[in-house]
Amino acid sequence: MSASSTVIQLDATPTTWLAITYDLRGGGRGTGRLRFRWREEEGRLDIGGRRYRFSRDEHGHYRLERRGRLIATAGRPGDFSRAFEVHHQGDVWELRARPMRRAFKVLHRGRPVAGVAPAAWYKRHARLTAVDGIDEELGYFLVALVLLWWRRKRIA
Repeated sequence: MSASSTVIQLDATPTTWLAITYDLRGGGRGTGRLRFRWREEEGRLDIGGRRYRFSRDEHGHYRLERRGRLIATAGRPGDFSRAFEVHHQGDVWELRARPMRRAFKVLHRGRPVAGVAPAAWYKRHARLTAVDGIDEELGYFLVALVLLWWRRKRIA
């Protein structure tokens, strides 16, 4: 991390114990909300008055869209992989689970640039901590992917 780099933090806090809705804080646009559809892998992301659609397509890739425009996509490199390959603004990022933990690390061009982890081992509150280079849309998409992964493991 260079001397001019700044660290950003984005938080997602469940609204209730059995939440499918999370309050979002951090970033430049203020607060927002992430709502998953009950028992489905899609939902809505609202950030500072801007609405995004989070969904899964017929090929199993996750998509983040706003007003019909594709913002980011994510797919798993293999069926047994605990990672996602994320495409955003012509760049490729990797969201990879840490061994034997719920935490994930974010790699860009093979270099770690961020992490998404629970605020505490017993919480479902997710926190992304990153260095400059991850914009708010991408950051919350990464957080949504991790929350979705945690939901899938809890339901399974």
